Amino acid sequence: MATLVNQDVSIRHLAEGELPLLEQMYESFAPRHAAMGLPPEERCRRRAWLENLVHGMNLVAVRGARIAGHLALMPCGRAAEMAVFVHQDFRRQGIGTALTRAAMEEAGRLGIRLVWVLVSSENFIALNGLRRMGFHIAWESMGEVQLVYRLAPATEAADGARNGKELAGCDTLAPARSPTLPAR
Repeated sequence: MATLVNQDVSIRHLAEGELPLLEQMYESFAPRHAAMGLPPEERCRRRAWLENLVHGMNLVAVRGARIAGHLALMPCGRAAEMAVFVHQDFRRQGIGTALTRAAMEEAGRLGIRLVWVLVSSENFIALNGLRRMGFHIAWESMGEVQLVYRLAPATEAADGARNGKELAGCDTLAPARSPTLPAR
């Protein structure tokens, strides 16, 4: 499922055994703890957070031997929470957009009908990019914005249907505990 972003960056699934490479990306990630407490600042908490995320679908943007970005999709029934992180050395190059597009394609193939993401209300770049891709604001409160993207079932997608349809069983957006946020 490798997708080429440009000549130097490709999007693919995180391979087994690559957790140390992902940890390396987050070791130099800045600003740490800025995206609603993620990635965790302390190495042991960051490791536990990443070990939890590998139970979901993980895509990485790779440039040479470096991971430039990471997207985790944590399914819960027919809905999934998404978290996207792009290393500061690679921001503003379309990597977050490419990761998100690839994730939406994979989510559709997996039968996921709704993807939601929590974003800081001050992260204008992410908010604008997600809205351009078809995400809609579900709610905004205390510095957080939840955006949702509804995927059409495969039969509707084949007929050209897309976002905006009500989908039974996907009305619960944020669970009581977010699978991408570390335990407190």
